[in-house]
Amino acid sequence: MSNETKQDVFNALMADMSHGSEQWRARYDAAFPDNLPVIPKAVGDVIVKLKHKNSLYPER
Repeated sequence: MSNETKQDVFNALMADMSHGSEQWRARYDAAFPDNLPVIPKAVGDVIVKLKHKNSLYPER
């Protein structure tokens, strides 16, 4: 997985048009969408744990 966005790939492509198009296609397909929200790892871990219990409500 890559940490660059679609915009990063596009900007690099425009800056250097000498590479083959297949390389750019693969890099563009692997890049994150520009508007992808970022969930903190700790929150993601809790969601995964609760998902396996078939409940998204933590026990009290």
